[in-house]
Amino acid sequence: MQTKQLFESISLETGLQKACSIYGNNTAVAYGEQEITYNQLMEEVQVFKAWFNLALGKKTVLIRTNSNLNNVSLILGSILSESIPLFCDPVWKESELIKALELNNCFYLISEEAVQLPSIQPQEIEILNGFRLYKISKLPNRRSGDNLLPNTSFCRFTSGSTGFSRCLQFSEKAFINAGFNWWNAARYQSGERIYCLATLNNGLAFNTSLVATFFSGAQLLLHKGTLVPSVIRKTFEKYHPDVFVAFPFIYEMLLNNEKITRDIFKVKLAI
Repeated sequence: MQTKQLFESISLETGLQKACSIYGNNTAVAYGEQEITYNQLMEEVQVFKAWFNLALGKKTVLIRTNSNLNNVSLILGSILSESIPLFCDPVWKESELIKALELNNCFYLISEEAVQLPSIQPQEIEILNGFRLYKISKLPNRRSGDNLLPNTSFCRFTSGSTGFSRCLQFSEKAFINAGFNWWNAARYQSGERIYCLATLNNGLAFNTSLVATFFSGAQLLLHKGTLVPSVIRKTFEKYHPDVFVAFPFIYEMLLNNEKITRDIFKVKLAI
């Protein structure tokens, strides 16, 4: 089976390259009125990979990830690079950003929005495709050492529901395995539309909507706009998604809205 063979590739990069050569001009990601093909996705991923390698090398970097086309390429490019990206929640406050930098001995930060953190004196040193790379001048309460395992490729954070968010380390192989396990259960098909409401820094999106989507030739639909039933309804009416990925409160909200009817909410799988 073609998709299974992609998961058996020697690396994530090889698998992505093969997937993009197979599905070429198919739409890979859609965000509102914007779309990119598989060929365009791979081109952008390689641009970001080169940027990370040149600007950061093997250093760690905290990345505020939003859910849009550029962020998909940024995430994949950073994972393929020598750098160790730490993907955090875009709504984190100043204190949370600083604490994450200190706890992980990280002196670099990437954000689409301008960052004002006077207590740690960030200096903007690079801009690529709207992303700003900052170097942190001082971290007075930082830990010594980064405590990264040798095979760590990227990090995410826990929800923080039991205190400050913990940094979780993942290897490239773990990323691929999670995608394979999900695809093996859900059996995404080429051309299917995966509508994901989880933000791209979240484990739900990582497991269900990145590798599993692209290795199967499906299309990732990213939510644009506020999380209200009317906007979700318009997305369903426009794209007719096959798979819906969201958190419980979204389902509760939709069930209580009389305009979300069965003739609109037709999916083969709701996650």
